[in-house]
Amino acid sequence: MLIESFENMRKILILLGIVLVLLILFLGVGVFSTSMHKKVFLWALDGKVENVSVETVRVGLNSIYIEDFNLIHEGTSFSTDLVEVEASWLDQARSRKIQLDELIIKGLNADLATIVTAGGGLGAWLNLLGANEEPSKEPWNGILAQMVPTDQLSIGRLRLDGQVKLSDQQTVDLNVSLDDLTVGEQARLVLQGAFLDEGETSLIERAVYKLSMELDQNQAGINSLAGQLELQALGHGLNSAGELNISGLWNVNRTSDGEILSLLIRDNDHPDPLFDTELDMNFEIGQLQGRLDARLNGSLLPITLLELPSLLSTATLATSGQVGWNMQTGAGNFALSGSGILDGRPLQYQFDGSGKAAEIPNLTGFLKTGFSDTLGAGEFTVNLDLNSENNIELLAPIEVKRGNRVSRLVLETNVRSLKLNPFEILVRGDNVYLEDLQSVGKALAGWGYSMQQLDTPTVGEKIAVNSLARSSVPWERLAGIAEVQIQRLVLPNGIAMEPFSIATSVRSDSVSLTSFSSRVESGTIAGKGDLIYSPNNPSPYTFRVEGSVANLPSGLVDLGSGAPITGSWTGSVSALGQAQQLEQISEAIEITMDLEGTSGLLKFSMVNEGANQSAQAVNLGVALLGGLLKNERFSAVSKMTQYVQCVPYDSIRLNVDRSSQGKVTIHNFSITGPELLLAGKGSVDATSWASLAGGALSMSLSIGSKGSFGENARILGLVGTDLNGEYELWRKPIKISGTLSNPNYSALRELIFDALR
Repeated sequence: MLIESFENMRKILILLGIVLVLLILFLGVGVFSTSMHKKVFLWALDGKVENVSVETVRVGLNSIYIEDFNLIHEGTSFSTDLVEVEASWLDQARSRKIQLDELIIKGLNADLATIVTAGGGLGAWLNLLGANEEPSKEPWNGILAQMVPTDQLSIGRLRLDGQVKLSDQQTVDLNVSLDDLTVGEQARLVLQGAFLDEGETSLIERAVYKLSMELDQNQAGINSLAGQLELQALGHGLNSAGELNISGLWNVNRTSDGEILSLLIRDNDHPDPLFDTELDMNFEIGQLQGRLDARLNGSLLPITLLELPSLLSTATLATSGQVGWNMQTGAGNFALSGSGILDGRPLQYQFDGSGKAAEIPNLTGFLKTGFSDTLGAGEFTVNLDLNSENNIELLAPIEVKRGNRVSRLVLETNVRSLKLNPFEILVRGDNVYLEDLQSVGKALAGWGYSMQQLDTPTVGEKIAVNSLARSSVPWERLAGIAEVQIQRLVLPNGIAMEPFSIATSVRSDSVSLTSFSSRVESGTIAGKGDLIYSPNNPSPYTFRVEGSVANLPSGLVDLGSGAPITGSWTGSVSALGQAQQLEQISEAIEITMDLEGTSGLLKFSMVNEGANQSAQAVNLGVALLGGLLKNERFSAVSKMTQYVQCVPYDSIRLNVDRSSQGKVTIHNFSITGPELLLAGKGSVDATSWASLAGGALSMSLSIGSKGSFGENARILGLVGTDLNGEYELWRKPIKISGTLSNPNYSALRELIFDALR
């Protein structure tokens, strides 16, 4: 659109020039009065443009003087207070070249496209940059070679001032100065002015700018181009600092075999440059080589304007190194290193690579960052070795350090292309701490989340639910296998799974967990499952998994207060879930679990620690009274309360279901021990996995006893006449409340103490 405006304005200028030359040749100089000049001027333009008006026109042999000029034509309009042109019209008519000794335009008022073209000299600069040239089919041979000097236009001196009116009450004050735009001279161009947003619709409230350039041109071409930019801007939405104060310098110089380009961009409030590069371009051999230094200051970045990740707003990164590119073969190389702060964490990196444009490069290097959470600070390092000669092969050793703990993994991939169809991924590890990997995952997830916001719908944007449900799956067009093989995976509770093995496969319609297995102490755990996508179903995502455990240590089950039941577990677990969207699957899962525990302890002492401390004081008092009074009831209470603090058992049976609404139903719960029998059922009132551990627990348990514990129960009159095998059943059941992570067993203790009343 801007180029079209340029062309329209050029047509107007050419039209005006022809009309003026014809007038001068036909009428001669001084034949008519100034008023007649005006009439002839308007007559000449009548029918050529849509609308034109002028206050004063004075035409001489070598000059034109125009006051209060207004012109509208083909959507282009501008007005000036004064236009003065000094030129030899006869020479121009004879040579058919535009040669202006001086051009002065004052009080110009126009839109942006018009003002750029109406500067006259700016249009010539666009010609130099090849705006009207057909795209060259020859190999690119430099910046200066694209700029074609012309002797069809020369300007000795141009001065322009005015105001550009933009939309939404925005204006730009503009001053243009151009000198010696002539082949064989050193041309100088200066643009400066100010921007003001009175409508408060722009991220920039106000700005001051100055752009200057120097051009050395002769008949053979352009020898050099140099420029300087200064910009100061203010605006609350501009960046996190609310201001921008930068300057830039650039130079392009012709050499015997090519060009040298240097570019420097500086934050005027900081001594180090934001960007500093010098590139040597040798066009004889087609080689570009040079250095690169860059510093990222996130507070200067227009995050909103450029739609960048929000984490970059606080980033400070410095990068330096060498870059190269062969323009004949299309192959390039780079060696870059840097460090800084990203998202509040230190970042260090180094990469060496080579390859062709639009292709995956061969790459070696490393990236190191820190992380910190409630468990302490740590360090994460990834070493990369990427070979893309045939297939894309990646070898990435990963190391996570925290204190004296070190986790080492190796990621290996083999893919034919970035489409990952097919792919092979293998993750190997020796001694790995899951807790540290989780900390790294949370830290890196923050970076990923920030990047994901770039694709997040804007506020008010509506998306149909059905379109989401029917949209492509994350693994669309992916196919391959992935395996994880870790010799020793240490869980947060200190239990080690060794070895730990997972194998998965990806197809167009599903992701399958083909196998999962591990040994935990003397036990084993195994499973398999699928995530299936059926686009024609109302709930297209289906998740199912089956697993089994044998002699699994109870330490794996810790919902917040330790494992109140020790021993080993054997049983099976199955899960099935369907959802309209993938992220809804986890909450929609229905689970059935049937487990049996053997040879352990039921540790009532691990729950309600404060209540247990009070109970211990009461037990001590009861024991003292029993000893002093020789009362068997006091002694029985003391012995029974001590026994239930840590109850041995032979077996525990547990049958549990979880509904898709989150509620957990305990269908069968039984504990059989040498002296105690508990049996009953209950539920956990939860609506999601997040609320499971803190969900309200409700259980009703019948009690049976035998042996010494049973004898003491008889002394207190707790047992009835019914039997369950060898166990004497108690008269009253007990109610267990609290939460799944912190059950309240106080009802059992209260039942025993109430027997003293």
